[in-house]
Amino acid sequence: NYTYYDDFKLYSNFTTSLAAHYDINQNWDVRANIGWSWRPPDINELYAIGLQDGSYWVEGNRNLASERGYKSVIGARYRNSWISIEPSAFYQRISSYIYDHIGAGKDRFHNHPSGKYPKFIYDQDDVNLYGGDIEATVHPLPGLAVVGKGEWMFARNITRQDWLPFMPSDRYGLSGTYDFDLTRDKKYHASVSLSGIYVAKQTRFDPDKDLVPDSPPAYFLLNGTLDFAIHLPHRREVKFMLVGDNVLNALYKEYTDRFRYYAHARGANFSLRVLYKF
Repeated sequence: NYTYYDDFKLYSNFTTSLAAHYDINQNWDVRANIGWSWRPPDINELYAIGLQDGSYWVEGNRNLASERGYKSVIGARYRNSWISIEPSAFYQRISSYIYDHIGAGKDRFHNHPSGKYPKFIYDQDDVNLYGGDIEATVHPLPGLAVVGKGEWMFARNITRQDWLPFMPSDRYGLSGTYDFDLTRDKKYHASVSLSGIYVAKQTRFDPDKDLVPDSPPAYFLLNGTLDFAIHLPHRREVKFMLVGDNVLNALYKEYTDRFRYYAHARGANFSLRVLYKF
């Protein structure tokens, strides 16, 4: 069985932006930009109906209008010979923002011969998105770089006066990389990097638009990489890499992942790679 649609839909609008960048001195610079843009609804958002990724049921909305909105960003950067700091902030207003959420009442689940699935329905509302990030890079020693960063985002549904679902929570990262030559002729080169990521529990969400009334707990991931490179004549190179993701085998679920309803995210993963540059 299938449904035939003969709709004719025409979407039109315009896009524009204005940006400025100013160097205050050799250490400081600032930037700002503002832009107006739009997006027509995707074909799946309009007409999709069926099982998605074998895990949940999706239902489109053929009455969706185009998204329209503006976004403003301001940022700055300070840098010298051993440190660089870059903060930025943004504000975005979107009219008729398109998103999907869990249905209510009888539309919360869909019964199918293969099972019972949560039902996500496409909708649109006016929203405000705002937040910021900061990144700091320090070079305390030759070949050593330490990077710290933080990211925050707030997503308010101003039509319904609540939070938007499936938005990323606050996250913080700290990483260090050390590059060094093993021989004076620089034929053999190695680098070691270690990074940690902390993702906070998402508290800014509407339980009525989610399948479960609570979000996953905060989690911490530790990742690492070990590189060994051999420089060959004619700018050729052979590189051996040992990459480890979630090396502590943390048990966690990411709030924005729809599969979190059924299983935890992937545990420890190690891979050995060989790259040949010719």
